[in-house]
Amino acid sequence: MSSTIPFSQVVSVTPGVLSAGGQALDLSGLLLTQNAYAPYNTILSFPSAASVTSYFGAGSTEAQMAAIYFGGTNNSTVLPATLLMTLYPEVATAGFLRSANIGTLTLGTLQTYSGVLTITVAGTPHTSSTITLSSATSFSNAASIIQAGFTSPGFTVTFDSIQNAFIFTTTTTGSVETMSYASGSLAANLFLTQATGAVLSQGAAPATPAAFMANVLTLNQNWATLFTTWESVLTEKEAFANWSNSVSPRYVYA
Repeated sequence: MSSTIPFSQVVSVTPGVLSAGGQALDLSGLLLTQNAYAPYNTILSFPSAASVTSYFGAGSTEAQMAAIYFGGTNNSTVLPATLLMTLYPEVATAGFLRSANIGTLTLGTLQTYSGVLTITVAGTPHTSSTITLSSATSFSNAASIIQAGFTSPGFTVTFDSIQNAFIFTTTTTGSVETMSYASGSLAANLFLTQATGAVLSQGAAPATPAAFMANVLTLNQNWATLFTTWESVLTEKEAFANWSNSVSPRYVYA
């Protein structure tokens, strides 16, 4: 008696029904977040749940929702290819300058760096004294040394292990709390310039759904469903629903 190979070991079939056009549409969702890693007035694009986890961390709400989102629905014939995200400031937020990922930079190399930084906060430039990192015992300690190089700059300096980045965050919040890319002899070494991939996020005032979503559409219109990482209060849900109704059927608030 000859042996056979089960068909299920050769191919996996996802049952479904083809649309009238013969091909399902690949639509993206837009997730509003209040996570401080997301820069204001920027649409982030993620191709997979793993990329969301890498950006926000495994324990984040964003990672948990992305796992469900990219898993698709029962009997779906097309899985999501992209998840868009943007920061929605329910309350006033601080501005920040975040270095590019410095995961390839060793502590030994960091200890060879010395120089000055200039960063403009709320329109006022702040220049450090000479910062010498030869005594840094860790990246977090280096952040403290960098902070000590400034006198009342209006920001704090930290090192974030999830982003693998130095983050300069304004000490107050609101739309006037603007930040600039860094300049000076130490800026490029710490990946704090636009050319080296630093990320800027300007401070923001509390948003309202209609005005916020109108601005989102100036940034990206290539999505269909809007949802949030938090449970909105009833008045906020109604405001998002009213906006969705005003642009129906193009965009859906879930």
